[in-house]
Amino acid sequence: MLRPRGRLNNSSEVGALVDAWSRLRRAWLSAQAHEDPLARPNDATIALEDVLREQLVELLNADEEISEHMFTAARSARDQHVGTRIDMRAAIDVGNVCRVNCHYCPMRRDNLNSIGKKGGSTISAYRASAERTAEVAEQAYGLGFRELFLQSGEDTRLVPEVLKAVKMVSDAHPDFNITLNLGALPDEDYHSLRQAGARNYLIKHETANPILHAQHREETLRHRVDHMIKARQAGFEIGSGNILGLPHQTDEDLADDILFLGRFDITKMVSCAPFTPSDELPADTRSFPPGDFSKTRRFIALLRLCFPNARIPAVSNADSPLMPRKEQGKSGQALLMDSGANGITVNFTPPDWEANYGLYVRGTQKTYLVSLNKAQLVAAETGLSTGPITASL
Repeated sequence: MLRPRGRLNNSSEVGALVDAWSRLRRAWLSAQAHEDPLARPNDATIALEDVLREQLVELLNADEEISEHMFTAARSARDQHVGTRIDMRAAIDVGNVCRVNCHYCPMRRDNLNSIGKKGGSTISAYRASAERTAEVAEQAYGLGFRELFLQSGEDTRLVPEVLKAVKMVSDAHPDFNITLNLGALPDEDYHSLRQAGARNYLIKHETANPILHAQHREETLRHRVDHMIKARQAGFEIGSGNILGLPHQTDEDLADDILFLGRFDITKMVSCAPFTPSDELPADTRSFPPGDFSKTRRFIALLRLCFPNARIPAVSNADSPLMPRKEQGKSGQALLMDSGANGITVNFTPPDWEANYGLYVRGTQKTYLVSLNKAQLVAAETGLSTGPITASL
């Protein structure tokens, strides 16, 4: 039995979590929960989930001593299962047009509709050409990158150019592992992109609480999950993740995000990004504080303990000036690495595109963007290797 909340006082809780997760994963696999992670489990599985949810909530709120044990255990799991090398991805932000109206994202549809209508606005819509995307990818390949990440807003008009770019890059470099983050697309687009050479598809669920999901995305969680399933059926390795610190989110919601990833049997790419406020967000969101950095560290450690083989990124906004943190002496990304993360996404987006892209904030004052030099600094801070990538920009 779990001790009542508030009495967490020894490191055995980490081992208990791993054991409980292993039992629950066997139950999910037996029930083929990955076919529909939103379907109601049987009573026995519900009981196991209830126990694990309470364990996760306790560890999310662990004291410093238990947290340090979690971080040590997570680093050990990372080193054992995925090694001591940082998984470096070259990222290109290929378009900022989006049909969705997410309340946490500056690229939300309402903001796009207002571009050009606000006096003095320097933000403009863009869609990258296949030729320039392939040119930038070639630069990254020449520096030693073998992981390429193309992301954009949800924009079906962009897909033909992305499709052409994927084929150009794949034909030139079959060993370039391409991951896409383009949102929900028509079924045939998933198949075409997979056939062109892309291997992985990131489609974050953001929050597995269906009420919060509808409030913050103005779409149903069911819709999002259906497209995750469609992308997997097209042959993609699926990745997903959440936002920590969304307005009105609870610790139980965060625990359910981990349970959701487990039900869906997502094992290769999982992530957590702390919420970042922005002046471009609607009133119901922009006044809320950023996600808690210390809790983000503990969430990253829990992800590693539950998904030991996954690529777990140390997200760039960990070093946003809007992200206060108690921990000092290292960059935010290095601290996330020390919590069990192993991935860094290095930004290769041309400056004229990047100023208009708005993943966390939009404009030219993105001091937290990750250059190759910054990634190498994180490697030096953590003692991890960058593999064959040694050149500096």
